Amino acid sequence: DLHVHPNATDGRDTLDPRAVAAVVRAVRNAVPATTVGVTTGASTADAAWREHLVRSWDVLPDHASVN
Repeated sequence: DLHVHPNATDGRDTLDPRAVAAVVRAVRNAVPATTVGVTTGASTADAAWREHLVRSWDVLPDHASVN
């Protein structure tokens, strides 16, 4: 199981659906038998915006941490 923190181009954690999709796909291509978890806490303190971003993911991880 891998717990990942997708990063924006500035290196900060992000929940942007394109970044999440890229990292989830990259892990699955590199190690297909590994489950992928994505953090949800570090990118923004605004819970409503965080929920909006997570709901916009079209490539879903196997699980996500909820901070």
